[in-house]
Parts: sequence; structure tokens; C-alpha cells
Amino acid sequence: RIHGVITDGGVKPNIIPSHSSAYYYIRSRNPKDLKLLQERVFKCFQAAALATGCTMTHEWVDKPYWDVATNTTMAQLYSDNILRLGVVLPGVDEQQSFVLGSTDMGNVSYVVPTIHPWYKINSDEGNHTEAFTRASSTKESHDVTWLASKAMCFTGVDLLVNKDGVMDKVKEEFMRVHGPVQDSIIQSM
Repeated sequence: RIHGVITDGGVKPNIIPSHSSAYYYIRSRNPKDLKLLQERVFKCFQAAALATGCTMTHEWVDKPYWDVATNTTMAQLYSDNILRLGVVLPGVDEQQSFVLGSTDMGNVSYVVPTIHPWYKINSDEGNHTEAFTRASSTKESHDVTWLASKAMCFTGVDLLVNKDGVMDKVKEEFMRVHGPVQDSIIQSM
């Protein structure tokens, strides 16, 4: 996904500006695909500059947001806890089809076992809109948030007391998927 905004495009439509600038977000599901997408987008910018007879400079943000590497053991524990509270979640396939935004929680998930539960409030509007903000202030939305918070709290307690050896399973899964945390990963955050 690519999102952009022209931050300086000149002052009048009939005057060619001596300078222009833009700011873009380039998003991908994982760091490997992000690198490939960055290369393709950069070539598009270069081609546009060449086609218009302009020069171009660019600067990449040093610390991109990575995908959230969900610990499935923790996610199942959270799912069990929220189900006990009467909330039925969509199936795993449906959950994995959701379009997600960017968050630094993804970077954290490469260093420690992580989940990032999502829940729905009574709104069909996208996040970061005034309509969503209004919907989030309703009692119904607060009630759903309270249930999601309780499930997260119960999950934390289960992990802290190592209920049924679940913390050991979480750590084993993390090591199997990520291996030992490298200092280079922490430094790149």
C-alpha cells in the first residue's frame, strides 16, 4: 500500500515551481516485501523526474514499521479468554484477511512474544475519521472495549502464573519462529 501527499506543489497552477516535495508511506506485509516495494517505488519517482526534466532527491525513514508477528499460542489464549466473556471472534482465515495499518508494535513482536488484538466497535467507518471518533465515544463501544481489556488482562495473568505451562509454550514458539533476538534487530528499532 502506498499513500502520499504533496507537501509543496507551488503557489499557482500556471507557474512551474522551482521546487516541490511530497511525503509518502510505503507499506507491506513484511520487511522483505517492503524492501522490494521500496525499490519499485523509488524507480517510479526516478522515472517521473526523468520524464519531466527534473532532478530528484529522497530520504528514507531509518526505522520502518514491521509487520506484527503474532505469537499464535498467546493469540489462542486471548481468544479463549474473550470467548469466556461471551465474545465470538471471526475465524482465523477471516482475521488474517483484515487490512491492517502500521504500528511500531510490529517491531516489538520481533523482540518479544506479542499479540495485538483487534476488536470491532459499532462503526463501519475507517479508523482516524471523525465518524469513527464519534462512534468510539458511545457506551456500546466502551462496553466492547471493556471486554477486550478484560480478556487482555486475563491473558496476562495466565502468562504470569504460567497456567498449564503456557508461558513455556509461548517462549518455545517465539524461539522456533524468530530464534535468539539479535542486537542488530533491537538497534534497527
